Amino acid sequence: MKFLFTAPRFHTNQVPIVKGLLESGHEVRYFVAFVGAMEDHTYCEPLVLKPSKSTIKEKKQLIKTKTESEIESIIGGHFIPDFAFLKKAFEDYMPDAVICREKTNLTLCVKNLCDKHSIPCILYDQEPIYRAVTPRSAANTAKKNSLPDRVKIKLERRLNPEKKMLMTMRSTSGFPKVHITPVKYSCLLKDAYANTSDEKNYFVPFVAEPNTGMKRSYYRGGIVNILSVGKYREYKRMDILIDAVSELSSDISWRLTIVGQVFSRDEKEYFEKIKKSVKEKHLDNKVKLLSEVPYEKIGEIYSANDLFVLTSERDYANISVLEAMSYGMSVITTSFNGTASYIDEANCGAVFETENVSDLTKKLDSICREDIEALGQRAQEWIRNNCSFDSYENKMMSILENEF
Repeated sequence: MKFLFTAPRFHTNQVPIVKGLLESGHEVRYFVAFVGAMEDHTYCEPLVLKPSKSTIKEKKQLIKTKTESEIESIIGGHFIPDFAFLKKAFEDYMPDAVICREKTNLTLCVKNLCDKHSIPCILYDQEPIYRAVTPRSAANTAKKNSLPDRVKIKLERRLNPEKKMLMTMRSTSGFPKVHITPVKYSCLLKDAYANTSDEKNYFVPFVAEPNTGMKRSYYRGGIVNILSVGKYREYKRMDILIDAVSELSSDISWRLTIVGQVFSRDEKEYFEKIKKSVKEKHLDNKVKLLSEVPYEKIGEIYSANDLFVLTSERDYANISVLEAMSYGMSVITTSFNGTASYIDEANCGAVFETENVSDLTKKLDSICREDIEALGQRAQEWIRNNCSFDSYENKMMSILENEF
């Protein structure tokens, strides 16, 4: 089959999916709005779509007041493609099935083309199948636009031909009705969960094959080797991890390695903040900060460590925890992480209350005293049984057959 994926950018979590599809004899293309600072294009070179005049104008305005990371996030959702360019690229390839990332302007345009050519179109996002039933979740916390803003938006939709086109597409083709997600729960807290899904919503786990090729040993140097991987950005809350390890009991021998992207100005600023914190807490000989590690080298780092820690204040579905599990690592994650349930089901680590340093310290202390090798092997076995590419392919083919 000829698969087409569309997204704001090509994310690392798609690498094993693209690799698996290609090795199974399928064709794969990826259409994106932009290319991130660090991406692995070994198996697929994404086509960067030509932006519309509206998108070019919006980006110029954002540059005046926003950081590079903020612009990336905003444009990713707002991006309107040059429709003539998109149409030609789409029809030149003419896919058999299309998977669109998120409910974006790009998705509206692609869904419109799918409908014209009677091609199956699936929405992929990280919205949970089950959601916590709490007073907060029931409340409407959406920010409402002021009257002048609402008037401005309406005028733009009427007078701007590109936005008028999008409104027409929304009312005719709309977004894909079939939905897949790798997330079961909004966050792993002790709440009741309600099934908000219908028969067109499907849980499809991330793909993460167990990595048994690299030599793996535990407690190298006779200590617990702790690892964290993620962009050096404020929401990743690496400062919490530094605070937590500094409070570990003196009888626990440990070392911490943090690996992350330092590309944009705000990432450089946060990196310096973390470096300063390490120095102030006199942890220079116990904490190593790495940046710009090539994707092909990350496996060596996973294999050299015992315990993976994710401290983000929000992570709708973090793939790095699964990568860590695939290399036989125990994992501690923030509760606000869509893949926290994977760790809970595998019984290979712990979940701490988001942004709670004291709780993280307790969980670190507890795991460091357990049999980390046994926890890591349990994690790898769970990945083998639940996250194989074969399972992904079978599930996707079943969805295509049942829905289209």
